This record gives sequence, C-alpha cells and structure tokens, in this order.
Amino acid sequence: MQKLLFNMGMHSVRNSDDGFGFAGSDAIIFNGNIVNASLLIAAQLEKADIRTAESLGKWNELSLVQQAMVDVGVVQSGYNDPAAALIITDLLDRIDAPTREEIDDALSGLFSRDAGWQQYYQVIELAVARKNNPQATIDIAPTFRDDLEVIGKHYPKTDAAKMCRQNPAMLKTA
Repeated sequence: MQKLLFNMGMHSVRNSDDGFGFAGSDAIIFNGNIVNASLLIAAQLEKADIRTAESLGKWNELSLVQQAMVDVGVVQSGYNDPAAALIITDLLDRIDAPTREEIDDALSGLFSRDAGWQQYYQVIELAVARKNNPQATIDIAPTFRDDLEVIGKHYPKTDAAKMCRQNPAMLKTA
C-alpha cells in the first residue's frame, strides 16, 4: 500500500517500520479513520476515501496545524512530521479543544524519536488559539543569554516548512 501511494505522488506516506505498522509515519485517513497504510492491502482502496498529508494546506502554503508545528519548533527530521500534521488536523476536525488524554490517544500510534510530547501539546494549543485569532501566539520556550545570537533563542528550522509539506529539503542519493 505504501509503495502504491508513493508511486502516486503521496511522498508523505513513509515506511519507517518495514511494514509492521507500529511507527505511524505511514498514517493516512482511510474512510474517516487514521490508519497505518502498511496494514492495508491494495484491494481495500477501491471506492475508499483516502487523505494523506499532501491534502493539508493550499498550494505552497502551510495549513493551520503545519504552521503551528513550524512555529513551535517540533519539525525536526521531516520523517514523521507529515503524519503528525495529518493526525493533529484530524483530531482538531473532530474535537475543538482536545484534552491531554484525547491528544495522547490521537498521537499514540505515532512513534516519534525526534520530538517531545510537550511540543505537540503546544502545537495543538497554538492551532486552537489561531482558529479564532490567526495572529495568536503562545509562550514556546524561554529566551536567555542576550549576548548570544542563536543559543537560547527560539527559531524555527529553515527547512521546516518544506518538511511539513513533504517537499524535498535535501539531496537524496541513489
């Protein structure tokens, strides 16, 4: 299933667990439910409603959740980030202001090695705030050491937007 979606241009559907379905980087919305694509067979696709992270946002623009992920700084490797954006978007489409338990449940199928749960809570807090006020901000990380330019300062990664949209952000060798 992952290979089929990848060949169709859905590059956000990753294979990070050799098809065992525990990592969540292959998350898709299949007939309204978050599922791991590696656990489906091609025959199940017939007449199915499938959404991937590519469906988020508009052309060359980030969705509300993707922008919150960039602003909070949760985007690290780009490997799980599209799936996380899809899962969080699905959660916020179903629940306006989810509790921590609901967030934990929604993200329980995502095995992320490069981000902490606190950052995902902040992403959801910021996205919920921006639903009513697009300019809303939250306290993300403390700033310290005014004498330094980068250390102790919160800056989104330069390539974070590309990674959220699943655009190429680095060279891939054969």
